[in-house]
Amino acid sequence: MATIRIMPLDIRHGDFAQLAALRRAQVREDFPQWPLWDPEVTRACLRTSNPLTTVENWVGVVDNRIVAHADMILPRKHNVDTAHVEAIVHPRVRGHGIGKILYRHLRVRAQRAGRSRMLTSAVSNYDDSEFTRNAAGDGFCRSCGMSEVLRSYRRRLDLDTLAEDTRARLRDECAGRCGEYEIITWQDRAPDDIVEDLAYLQTRMSTDAPRGNVRWETTPVDVSRWRGVETMALRRLRTTYYAAALSRETGKAVAWTSLLLNKRPRTHATQQATIVDPQHRGHRLGLAVKLANLDAACEKEPELRYVLTENAEENPHINAINGSLGFEICDVLTTFEDKLD
Repeated sequence: MATIRIMPLDIRHGDFAQLAALRRAQVREDFPQWPLWDPEVTRACLRTSNPLTTVENWVGVVDNRIVAHADMILPRKHNVDTAHVEAIVHPRVRGHGIGKILYRHLRVRAQRAGRSRMLTSAVSNYDDSEFTRNAAGDGFCRSCGMSEVLRSYRRRLDLDTLAEDTRARLRDECAGRCGEYEIITWQDRAPDDIVEDLAYLQTRMSTDAPRGNVRWETTPVDVSRWRGVETMALRRLRTTYYAAALSRETGKAVAWTSLLLNKRPRTHATQQATIVDPQHRGHRLGLAVKLANLDAACEKEPELRYVLTENAEENPHINAINGSLGFEICDVLTTFEDKLD
């Protein structure tokens, strides 16, 4: 194989059709039940980054063809000792050392940025799943001496299997437990009167969500940062559906969840965060907001068929909720840590 060149991605004029094709090839090879990447969405996602991070994108080029892509996200305000990295290699050229070249390149870049650790993730098989995974990435991380710090389950819900009588039974179960709360839904931009409550709950995600052995400092979220995330999602050509539980006594939002769809394909959605304020747990609010959000998304998205989600292995409460809705475990996503000092 010809020599590979590692080059910075031209974020303005890069070949996003090639990048999307690379991503599609990875999905087909490694986890084929996941949605395929669209060139326009790929371009929008790579051009739009969180203003509180520095992002580097690199491509591996052989004979003027992009055969690999790597990105590195460097937080600038919190967890500034960390570099988050992802690297993919086209299945046709794996086994030629390209992964090692990218790995060494990213390691040097992270060290130059003053980081003491890199975090990355890789997929492997779940023993009881009907789906088979290419676990080459998992094996690569272990061969490089990285440490496993968190195991998560990636799940998929086939909405065609979520019978209406099951939904009705779950709604009745919630109604009997959360009469003190009002469930509301919206799209893309939160109502002004509850956005501060939502930002507070999002801050709790950095402290309450199980993270295994991943060291993570609290990441404060204020209204400005919440609105920035909403804007970033729109610029990435994403539609986001939200549901929240409001206390009838105070009017405050005490739980929320979100579900996003890329502009293409509309057949798949990704279940994002779900959080309930500790003082209001035990009322089935997590299930209630998820159900309401699914109902709202399905009403407006006639093509929607699958919902994807990811939860830590050590999060039994959310895993139980997902199980009751019919989410099937597809594979294991392992987070690895590479210490750089």
